[in-house]
Amino acid sequence: MEDKQRFTISVLLENQPGALARVANLFSARGYNIEALNVAPTTDPTLSHMTITTIGKSSILKQICSQLEKLIDVFSQCSVSTENAELREIALVLIANNELVKDAIIKNCINANVVYSLKTRGAKIMIEIYGNSDTIDSIIKTMDKTNLILVARSGALALPYAGYNNYQEEKQ
Repeated sequence: MEDKQRFTISVLLENQPGALARVANLFSARGYNIEALNVAPTTDPTLSHMTITTIGKSSILKQICSQLEKLIDVFSQCSVSTENAELREIALVLIANNELVKDAIIKNCINANVVYSLKTRGAKIMIEIYGNSDTIDSIIKTMDKTNLILVARSGALALPYAGYNNYQEEKQ
């Protein structure tokens, strides 16, 4: 029996209305939840870059990737990992203003910056944490739950080291 695992897919697609919905529909049609989704324009105004994170079985994901290639809006796509791409995520974490907690986070985590600090009544500190999803998960888990107020995460951004073959070939 195949175990479920986390997958990240990086997609270049045409910057057209409905393109995002068509990609998302492939996942929902297979009963897959999109855990995180980031879409932004590229330096080419006709293309957008999409990073999708999902959890599931690799056999189903291969079917989804195969069908992604058939979508008219999709220019190029690839399944990415830490071996073939750079993956980053940002989290903003709001905590109660406890100098010991703040100092411990900043001292033990090179991937954290204080974004906002309010030292008046009901004082709070907002910290930005960046790194891969596992790093952010572990940092948030180590925080004292009594001080943790709110967390907002960007979801993964991924860029393949080799770029996108179809895109590079057409641009040359």
